[in-house]
Amino acid sequence: MTQFRHAAPRLPAHEVFVPKYDANGFTCITWGQQKTMTLAFWKKYCDEAHTLLGQNWHTVKGSPAGFDQSICRLIWRQSSSAFGANRASARPIRCGLARKLPPRWFNTLWGSPVRTSWLCASVLRGGNPIPMSSFRRLALLLALGFAAVATALAQSSTSSSNPAAASTDTAQAPTQGQISVQARIRARRAQRRAAAIHEAFDHRYEVYTGMAYLRFTPGSTLERAHEYAWDTGVTRYFDERLGVTVDGRGYYGTAYVGSFTNVSGNEITNPAISEYAVLAGPVYRFYLQPKFSVSGRVMGGFIHGKFSGDMGTNYSGQSTLFGLWPDGNTFAASASIPVEYNLTPRVSVRVAPEYFLTGFGSTQQNSLGFTTGLAIRFGKQ
Repeated sequence: MTQFRHAAPRLPAHEVFVPKYDANGFTCITWGQQKTMTLAFWKKYCDEAHTLLGQNWHTVKGSPAGFDQSICRLIWRQSSSAFGANRASARPIRCGLARKLPPRWFNTLWGSPVRTSWLCASVLRGGNPIPMSSFRRLALLLALGFAAVATALAQSSTSSSNPAAASTDTAQAPTQGQISVQARIRARRAQRRAAAIHEAFDHRYEVYTGMAYLRFTPGSTLERAHEYAWDTGVTRYFDERLGVTVDGRGYYGTAYVGSFTNVSGNEITNPAISEYAVLAGPVYRFYLQPKFSVSGRVMGGFIHGKFSGDMGTNYSGQSTLFGLWPDGNTFAASASIPVEYNLTPRVSVRVAPEYFLTGFGSTQQNSLGFTTGLAIRFGKQ
């Protein structure tokens, strides 16, 4: 309808089914939808129309009301004669509308006007063929076809004269295109990865808290003790990777002292011991991913050891009698590798295997352990 209103050029033929009509126009089914055609649209664009009649319509008993069998028989006779031996003497049935067909390359419809109407049951075409017109068009088509074939053969021979170069170009072109596409994909992935890393680690502060474990030597002749600790700290980052950490922790455990090297007859075999440390040092994230990071951290500070707190009044301050280190302060240092897994861009779970060095009793204690807990980041750079 839009083409009809704006007098657009006609498109190639399209056959539709018209199930009903009324005084205002026709209803057709096209592309799975019902559309309404006005009478003006029908007269302008309809070239031919036909209908299928049931065999029982030709009997008086089976024909519907208002169906004129005499007109139907007349149409059938003239249609048969028009396409039979007496085609030249046939005349079309005039139903009130005459329209020329669009030009065609082959005059199969003999160039005659089409007679149709929305009241007619069929359409007839009559007239004489024009063989000379058809011959000219056939000759033109053959000439164009020969020219196209000659051009194609010439191009084919030119291409086949250097098959090695042609095959090389064909092999290289897709490879270069694929490389270009893959490069763009990698670049976009790198951009998304950098943005996710920036969102997760571009914070000035990180606060963490959790617990720790240490395998500690409480005396020069005593076996190692299992110590558990609380651990908390804060890190000030200067960019996504480099920062400074201040850490505080307290270790608690028991030391087994019930051996012959201790004072004879002592009733204390597993005294409680504790150490409290404050450390500070640099931290550097040397591996960053959107979901996790791996860092290196080195800290130094001091530690206070309390080894006689569980001795009672009889041995207060005499931890050395039991082979323990004397109470007091000394230096401490640690080296760890914190690994953080991001739950969100601001919250992560961390675990850090650690080497812990202390200097009780003017000696050196080399201990191994780990820290773990939650970390919260805040304050954008």
